[in-house]
Amino acid sequence: MGKFWEHSLLTGAIARALAVERDANFVEETFIAGLLHDMGRIVLSQKLTAEFEKVVIVKEKAGISQLQAEQSVLKLTHGDIGGWLARKWNLPIPYVEVMRFHHFPLESARQDPNTQSDTTNLIYLVHAADVLSKRLVDGRPDPDAINEIDPEVRAELKIGPEGWERFQGRTEEEIGKARAFLEML
Repeated sequence: MGKFWEHSLLTGAIARALAVERDANFVEETFIAGLLHDMGRIVLSQKLTAEFEKVVIVKEKAGISQLQAEQSVLKLTHGDIGGWLARKWNLPIPYVEVMRFHHFPLESARQDPNTQSDTTNLIYLVHAADVLSKRLVDGRPDPDAINEIDPEVRAELKIGPEGWERFQGRTEEEIGKARAFLEML
């Protein structure tokens, strides 16, 4: 659980830094969306324990990703579970969409062409932050992790070498705040 919350806080912090860099109108909402993005994993591991164990076994035996194992075993992913949970909690639609589509950011607009641009941007920001939070070096996102962000998302958010140092400085500050919060827990 500690690693889960650390990843969630770091994703929120990096998403917030990206939102500030992009001068988004919804900076705090971006942090919250990053914090909540993987709640489907909690449901899967805590409430569907037998299914979760099967997913872990398939992942390890087949040498595939967690998402591929979830899809193989459950015919859905933790994102689908998270989206369901967010709807059940009556969370605002942008959070539902982020929880559901953070691994497949382009699918939201494909499934619903009426998706609001702010919701799409929120999904993109959390997708990028999720990728970057998994590849930290000395408390900063690894520049090579940029290549793991969906290319369309990377282009839309203008994530690249230009301004990377400034972004890393902002990210380091946000990550520092998240880590300080974790230490209080």
